[in-house]
Amino acid sequence: MAVKMANVLKSGNIDALWLLLGFIIVVLIVDLLITGAIAKWAIFAPIFVPLLMKLVVQPEAVLAAYRVGDSPPNAIAPLNAVGNLIGNRTEIMCVFSLAATRRLCGGERVSRDPALPFAKPPGRG
Repeated sequence: MAVKMANVLKSGNIDALWLLLGFIIVVLIVDLLITGAIAKWAIFAPIFVPLLMKLVVQPEAVLAAYRVGDSPPNAIAPLNAVGNLIGNRTEIMCVFSLAATRRLCGGERVSRDPALPFAKPPGRG
């Protein structure tokens, strides 16, 4: 499934940054239903890590994007007991989401292919 989807996305010529932003949005949405971080990662990792690796995105960048998408909704998730005790912190979640996404994507290199934007320079591992 991941390989077929990677071929479709590769033919669409989508940049690594947009792939990671899409992954962050998927994690944000699913976090409202599944609040456990380990359970979500167990669902996402076997699909998205190989998919994005085939599209020359580093696995570390996928994990960082997952953590950016997973953290902010914990304050407002309806199924999260701790978040409900704290109260509705939608503004804080939005600010944190934007700041973390900007930090993840702002100049960080996430691609293995030096020809792509956000690619690691040769010789740097």
